[in-house]
Amino acid sequence: MAAITYDMEIPSSISADKMFKAFVLDGDTIIPKVLPHAITNVKTLEGDGGVGTIKLTTFGEGSMHKSVTHRIDGLDKENFTYSYTIIEGGALDVFESISYHIKDRSIF
Repeated sequence: MAAITYDMEIPSSISADKMFKAFVLDGDTIIPKVLPHAITNVKTLEGDGGVGTIKLTTFGEGSMHKSVTHRIDGLDKENFTYSYTIIEGGALDVFESISYHIKDRSIF
């Protein structure tokens, strides 16, 4: 089994705490409103939003995938980190597993 790692940095004038709140903590409601063509809905299937929570993300019309289900593996609000694993849908027909680790940090 091979591992593929991808790193991306996005410079922003928005502080790390505001960015983390918008994209991670409030993202389930904000992202479908801001990008309805990309993500139409995010629904919590199990849990309270913390570690172990299972969510279903439904993509917009024309997307390569209809939906993905993911499990939250880590959530640290003080250090702005968020980890999750795709457990159903998406590219799991190609990859054995897909995990993401997001770290939002301020460079100021």
